[in-house]
Amino acid sequence: MGRGEQPVPVELFEASSRFGGNIRTERVDGFSFDVGPDSFLGTRPEGVGLCRELGLEEELITPKPEGRGVYLARDGRLERMPEGLSLGVPLSLGGLLDCSFLSPAGKLRAMGEPLVPRRRDGVAEESIAGFMRRRLGPEMADRLAAPLLAGVYAGDAGRLSMDAAFPQLVDLERRHGSLLRGMLRGRGWLGVLQPPKTPESPFITPREGLERLVRRLVEVLPAEALHTDTRVEAIERTATGYVLKTSAGERECSAVVLAAPPWSVAELVTRGSAEGAFHELGAELREIRWSATATVFFGLDAASVELPLDASGFIVPEGEGRILAATWITSKWSDRAPAGKALVRAFVGGARHPELVELGDEALSRLAWEELRRFMGPLGEPLWGRVYRYRRGNPQPELGHVGRLARLRAILEGLPGLFLTGSGYGGVGIPDCVRQARAAAQLLLEAPSAGAARPSSGVV
Repeated sequence: MGRGEQPVPVELFEASSRFGGNIRTERVDGFSFDVGPDSFLGTRPEGVGLCRELGLEEELITPKPEGRGVYLARDGRLERMPEGLSLGVPLSLGGLLDCSFLSPAGKLRAMGEPLVPRRRDGVAEESIAGFMRRRLGPEMADRLAAPLLAGVYAGDAGRLSMDAAFPQLVDLERRHGSLLRGMLRGRGWLGVLQPPKTPESPFITPREGLERLVRRLVEVLPAEALHTDTRVEAIERTATGYVLKTSAGERECSAVVLAAPPWSVAELVTRGSAEGAFHELGAELREIRWSATATVFFGLDAASVELPLDASGFIVPEGEGRILAATWITSKWSDRAPAGKALVRAFVGGARHPELVELGDEALSRLAWEELRRFMGPLGEPLWGRVYRYRRGNPQPELGHVGRLARLRAILEGLPGLFLTGSGYGGVGIPDCVRQARAAAQLLLEAPSAGAARPSSGVV
C-alpha cells in the first residue's frame, strides 16, 4: 500500500476453531508432522515472497539429500526412479536408459519425444494421460509420467485436464514443439548426453512445519479482525455490496473474497439469493468434482526397518496396490522424530479408491500397514498410528475445467466486488493461492470505492 492510502478494514471469518484449514502440524511423542500438505514449491516466487514478507525466510528448509529420490512400486517391489527426470520427462539419455520398468521399445519411444509434432490447433483440452501418451509413448506415460502428475491431485489421469492442471507443460510444447527441448533451453543438446544428476529439490517448508506460516500470518493480522468459530451461512447481494449472514449475525460488506472450496461457495451463493448471476455461479461451481483422501501416519523404531529409507518415499501406480503413495518423512525432512525413530505416511483413496476413505480407523490403519509392509518389508511394530480424512479433499480440474474457469470469470464480471480464491480455481499449491489472493487484494485497493469510508471487506 502506497503512502497516503487509507487502510481497508477487513474481517476474516473461519468456521472452525483454528485458521489454516488442511495446513496443520501435529506433535505426538516427540514426532512432528504435517497432516495435510508438508511443503510448497520454492521455484514459484509467491510462497517464498510471502515467507520473506513475514520474516520467515531464515526458517525455510529443503529436503535432506537422501530425501530427494523417489521409488516406484511395480509387481510388489520398489524400483528407484532414475535420476534426471523432471515432471516425468527424461532430461538425459542415461536417466532414460536406467528406467528398469521400461522395455527397450518403451525407452526408444520416449527418446523420440522431440520428434512428436505439436498438438493440432483447435484441440481444446487433453487429459494428462492422453497428453503424456502422445508425447512420451504409452509405457513411459502409464508407468511413470501420468501417475506422477495425477498424484498431485489424487486424481484420475484419464479425466484430469492437462491444460488446467499443468499449463506450464502445455506451454512448453506450444512454444518449443517439445517438452525436452523446452526444459533444456539454454543448456544445449549436450545436456541430454551428460550423466544424470539428482536435481535440487524444488520443495521448501518452515523448519517447524507448514503451520508455522499460518501462525505467523495470524500474528501479524489485527486480532479484532479475526473471527473463529463463525460460520458464514449465506451471502446476499445489495445495492451497495453484499451481506454476509454468519452464525454471529449479519455483516454488510462492499466486497467479499470467498477463499473456500467450490462446493462450499456454491452452497453459500445459492442459499442466500435468488439472483440469476448467483445461481449461474453456483451451477458452474457444483460441476467441479473432488477426490476423497486419507493419510495414515506410523511412528517406528528405525532399527526395525530393514529397507534403507534413502528417498522421500514411493509412488504406487494404478493396479499396483491399494495405497496411492507413501512418504518417508524422516528421510525427507530434518527434526521430525526422536533419535533412532522413523516416521512414515501412507496415502489412501483418491479417484482410484474413494470407498476406502470410509473405512473405520482400525481397518484403514490395518490396510495401510499391510501395504507398507508388502512394499517395504519388515517394519517391526508401530509405536503409534494416526488417521486423517479429507472427504472433500482435492478439487479436480478435469476435462472442461479451462472452459468452466472462463465462464466463471464472465459471471464474476457481473458481480463486482466478489472474488474467488483457492485451489479449485487455477493451480493447486500454496504459491497459486497466494498469487490469487494478492491479485484479489490489488483489485480491491484499486477499486474506486476503496478507502476508509467503505464497509469492511469479508474474507471467508
